[in-house]
Amino acid sequence: MTDENIVSTSNPFHSSRFRVIPPAVERLLIILCLAWAFFHLLLAAEVFRLPAVKLRAIHLGAALLMIFILVPFRKTSKERGPGIVDLAWIVAAVAAMGYTYFRHDTLIRMGGRYSPLDIQMGILGLVVLFEAARRVVSPGLVYLAAFMLLYAYFGQSFPEPFNHVGYSVKRIVQHLYLTGEGVFGFILGVSAEIIIVFVLFGAVLDGVGVADLFNGLANALTGRTRGGPAKIAVVSSALMGMVSGETSANVATTGVFTIPLMKKVGYPPHFAGAVECAASAGGQILPPVMGATAFVLADTLGIPYMTLAKAAFLPAILYFLGVFCTVHFRAVKLGLSGLSEDEIPRFGDVAKDSYLMLPLVGIVVLMLKNYTPVFSAFWGGIALAVLLSFFKKSTRMTPSKVVYCATKACSTAMNLAVACALVGTVVGVASLTGVTMTIADAIFKVTGGALFPGLI
Repeated sequence: MTDENIVSTSNPFHSSRFRVIPPAVERLLIILCLAWAFFHLLLAAEVFRLPAVKLRAIHLGAALLMIFILVPFRKTSKERGPGIVDLAWIVAAVAAMGYTYFRHDTLIRMGGRYSPLDIQMGILGLVVLFEAARRVVSPGLVYLAAFMLLYAYFGQSFPEPFNHVGYSVKRIVQHLYLTGEGVFGFILGVSAEIIIVFVLFGAVLDGVGVADLFNGLANALTGRTRGGPAKIAVVSSALMGMVSGETSANVATTGVFTIPLMKKVGYPPHFAGAVECAASAGGQILPPVMGATAFVLADTLGIPYMTLAKAAFLPAILYFLGVFCTVHFRAVKLGLSGLSEDEIPRFGDVAKDSYLMLPLVGIVVLMLKNYTPVFSAFWGGIALAVLLSFFKKSTRMTPSKVVYCATKACSTAMNLAVACALVGTVVGVASLTGVTMTIADAIFKVTGGALFPGLI
C-alpha cells in the first residue's frame, strides 16, 4: 500500500461511524490528532511531566473535541461537519476542561473549599461528558453511570442494606469532578498515561505494514487447509490482537481481507462475519498488548502488567484454539476446501519482512526487565518500529503515514478516553457512598466467607 493510498482510501475519518466533514474541518482534525499524539509520546518519553489532573483534563478535552466534531448529535443527521448544536457542545467542552486545567492549582491550595462557580463548571463538565458518552459509548454504560448518580442523590430511598444518607448535588459534583476520585480518577489516568501509548503503538505497526505481514503469514500457514480462509481469519486476528488489543480495530484491519475469502470458498456470510468477530475479540486477552480493561485491572490491583499478561497467555491460546477447531469442524461439515495455489503467497517471501515483528519482542523484553508498560511501549515498541521501517522503502515512515497513524490512533483512543471518564463517575459514586463495601459484606454473609461461591 502506498502512502497516498493510506491517506486517501484508509482515512479513519472516512468511516460510517462518523459524519462527512468538509476538507477544512478535516485538516483541523488532523492537526488536533497530531498534537494529541505527540503530546502523549513526549510524556511517554518523559520529556516533561504534568500533574495528574491537568494531564487527564487535556487528554479528555481533546477526546471530547474530536467526538463533537466527528459524531453527529443524532445518528440520522445528514449535516456536513458540526452544526450549531455541536459547536455549542465544543465551546462547553473547552470551557469545562480548560477551567479544570487552570483552576487545579488553586483548588489544591484552597484545601476542599469550593466556590459556586466551581460547582457550576463541575455540573457543566459532567453534562458534557454524558453527552459525548451518549454518542460513542455503549448505552448500557451510560445508563449505569446515570443510575449511580441517582443512587448517590436518592440513597435514603433505597432498600437496606444499600441505602445511605443521600448527598446533595453540590457534594456529588465536588467528589466526582473537583477531586481525583471521579471523572479525573485513576481509570481516566490509565487511558491518558498507558492505553493511548499502546493504541499509538498499534497504529504505528499498522502504518509500517505489519497488518499485511500478519495476513500474509496466516495465508501461507493455513490457506491450503480445509476451509483455509476462516483459519486465516483466526490466525491473522490472533496476530493483530497481539498488537492492537482492540476488537473493532482488529475486525476493521483483518476482516476486509478475510471475510470476502471465507464467502468465496463457501462459508455463509453470517458465519464469515461471526468468525471474524469471535477471532478479533480474542485480542482483548492475548499478550503482550491486551485490551484497555487489562491495564485498568493491573492498576486497580496494584500488580505489574506483565504478571497479568502471563496469567492471560494460556487462556488466550485456549480461546483461539477453540475458535480454530470450530471453523475446522464447520469446514468439514460443509465439505469446503482451501485456497488455490496461486492465491497463497510463498512463506519464504512473506517471512522476509518478519523483522517488523521485533517491536513486539522489544516490548516483552523491556517489561520482563521491570520497565513500565509506557516506557516499554515507547522505546521497545514505537521507537523501534519507526527505526525498522526505514529498512525498506515500502515500509518507511513518511509524513503521510505519520498522519495516518495519528488519526487512526485518535479515532480509537477518543472513545476509550470518554468511556474511562464515565466509568470514573461510577467508581466515584461507589467510593462516596461506600456501596462496594456493602456489596462485599453481603457476598460474605451469603457465602460464609468461602472463596469459590463468592467468585460465583
